[in-house]
Amino acid sequence: MAHYLIKTSEFITVGESSYFNGTMKRKGTGKITIGSYCAFGDNLNLIAGNNHGYGYAAIQVGFYRKHFPHMRYPGYVKPCGIKIGSDVWIGDNVTILDGASVGNGVVIAAGAVVPGKTYEDYSIIGGVPAKTVKMRFPDHVKRALIELSWWDKSSDWVSRNSHFFSQDLSNMSESKSTRLLASLSDT
Repeated sequence: MAHYLIKTSEFITVGESSYFNGTMKRKGTGKITIGSYCAFGDNLNLIAGNNHGYGYAAIQVGFYRKHFPHMRYPGYVKPCGIKIGSDVWIGDNVTILDGASVGNGVVIAAGAVVPGKTYEDYSIIGGVPAKTVKMRFPDHVKRALIELSWWDKSSDWVSRNSHFFSQDLSNMSESKSTRLLASLSDT
């Protein structure tokens, strides 16, 4: 399957080198922000607004347009938008709903429906509705990665520090992670 670079448009703002594989659909008028170095699977649905207020006798906007053309749809909900951090991996067949704020380094399992709430950096989420399954790293690694924000570094910095990107950080001790971070080039 081909992969496609996500491009900034009227409703989407995207960082550097974020890609999707297959199809990605956007609905609604809310703004979507995507960080750098994200990888999204096939059939990603981003629904940023256009929710229907369900506390009214009729739920369909078209009903109100037909019968009350002078009236604004009373169930209108202002879109919140969607925020997806950097270094996020999203599996196939995922739907992300208006108001979701997905932290940096998050993994979203295939088939998840992600409601409009905040998901912590470096969490693994999945399910319908999605919830946190576990964390990718110990707290000391997570804090170091957030502070480092490698996705904001230059391509030259990334290339000079290739040894960092070849390390499995999932069970790294605090002392070893401290030494690894100290070995990184600053410029």
